[in-house]
Amino acid sequence: MKIINFVTCVFLVSACSFRSAQSEIPTAQESYDDYALELAAFDEVFKHKETVELKPGLISDYAPLTVSSIVYSDSIYVVTDSPNKAVRIFQLDGSEIDYWGRQGEGPGEFATPEWIGVLSDGTLLVRDESFNFRYQQLTVQGEHIRSFYAGSTGPFTNTFVNEDKGKIISISRAICPKNGFFSQSQPCTIIEHDFNTGEVGRIYGEESAIEPGYQGLPFIADYDYDHGTLWIMHRRGGRLVNMSESGSLLDVVDLSTSPDTDLMDMAALPTDFEARASEIARQTVTFARAITLLGDDFVLLELGWAGPKRDSRPQRIMNILDTRKKMFYHGIHSPGVVRAWDEKRGLLLELDNQDIGSDAVHMAWFVFEEPN
Repeated sequence: MKIINFVTCVFLVSACSFRSAQSEIPTAQESYDDYALELAAFDEVFKHKETVELKPGLISDYAPLTVSSIVYSDSIYVVTDSPNKAVRIFQLDGSEIDYWGRQGEGPGEFATPEWIGVLSDGTLLVRDESFNFRYQQLTVQGEHIRSFYAGSTGPFTNTFVNEDKGKIISISRAICPKNGFFSQSQPCTIIEHDFNTGEVGRIYGEESAIEPGYQGLPFIADYDYDHGTLWIMHRRGGRLVNMSESGSLLDVVDLSTSPDTDLMDMAALPTDFEARASEIARQTVTFARAITLLGDDFVLLELGWAGPKRDSRPQRIMNILDTRKKMFYHGIHSPGVVRAWDEKRGLLLELDNQDIGSDAVHMAWFVFEEPN
């Protein structure tokens, strides 16, 4: 069973370099020639289907509703609200009908509930960060079923559940052995749990293989449930890779030729830790927020900006690539933050144009119009 991957935003690359994996670790060397392409506008690529206004009303003396992540069924939306340490339930018309959770370390309590997914039996899986660093499985009514360690003290960016293969995949930071020895350990970014026991099965995905010469800040990913592979990249990195379940690189996409981007030159960064951190803070560069696979044929990512001059740059760049890794859509602006993708329903965005003075959050479904 596939659990929907929930994201914050999406950026994708354009004229990129790409090659299939060989016996060695693949590198991006073959570039597409520049090509003329009349790019579509957002409303030509995504057709508006419906808008939902989530109207909070059950928590008193609370912080404004914050959608950390959202899942949905035929009858309800379920939202994790990190500032309020709560899981909140909304009907399809947007009215709030239930909530549960409070700050703490006990069953059904949270420190920072960031991610939520729906399992095949209708129960919920919540990733709780900060000082708890755990997963909790609960019913929709908030009844606690089990808890288990998340496998890292974070930061986390993505979680995917593949019940058919009995595993939970988290994107974070941990230490994995090299050549079977922890004495040769390397920083890795993929943590795999056994779905039934909650125990960490393995840790893989060396940071240096995904983005050579750069480590530390979070990686982001999306999971291809059909093929069991991950599309993964460093947030400030210059390439997107497709990684197999064994940890080998299948494809590499060079992002350096993408339009409206300013990638960090990782090779030029100082080796000294303090000098490196100072140089990173000084630069204003594009910052990949998330990756979303649109079915089998398209990849969607979102890019923002990080650094001291970020407010003068476009707040969001959204691009879509086709299977040839050529750009189908490139947009400096989009209506809002991408929260979910569903093959039947389409793309769910949290809209930017919220009502001033209102605690409601506006969400909208858009149907993706594939090119002929």
